Amino acid sequence: MRYKEDTPTSDHVNEFQGLLDQLSNVGVKFDDEILGLWLLNILPDSWKTFRVSHTNSTRNGVMTMEYAKSEILNEKVRRKTQGSSS
Repeated sequence: MRYKEDTPTSDHVNEFQGLLDQLSNVGVKFDDEILGLWLLNILPDSWKTFRVSHTNSTRNGVMTMEYAKSEILNEKVRRKTQGSSS
């Protein structure tokens, strides 16, 4: 379930959340930190620096799902803005 560069980031995050909801419905649960790290790790190679920097600079040393989602969506906006201004 790798993120594809040409798809909207919000669609990818929603698809990931949908998969987690399906797993939860059948009784499969994951720790929130595992979910946050999992979401970061399915980003493409072009996000490697982002992944490493955010994994190393989490609040209280814990990556949460909400933090990962928020930072991914913010980064996509930043990249889009940066690309349109160049």
